[in-house]
Amino acid sequence: MVVEKETLPMQPQGCQLVEGYVMFHHFFWSFKPCINEFQYCKPIVQVDGTWLYDKFKGTLLMAVAQDGNNKFFLIAFVIVESESAGAWLFFL
Repeated sequence: MVVEKETLPMQPQGCQLVEGYVMFHHFFWSFKPCINEFQYCKPIVQVDGTWLYDKFKGTLLMAVAQDGNNKFFLIAFVIVESESAGAWLFFL
């Protein structure tokens, strides 16, 4: 599994930085079997995002390809605060 996370220093609104604490910013992951089997997919990658609701707010971005049987094959995922240029840059 490949994991990459990005955090920011924690600063409550209107307060000073909190020493030793960080705030979630971006989280990327891809499973080893997905990485290994990607070589058998068609050379086209599609990316899309969807919003997360209720308890967990944010956006889930995904990269998918098609295998030889025309089935969708999930490659990688990232959870970000919002769908922005910076979030897409981190993902891609």
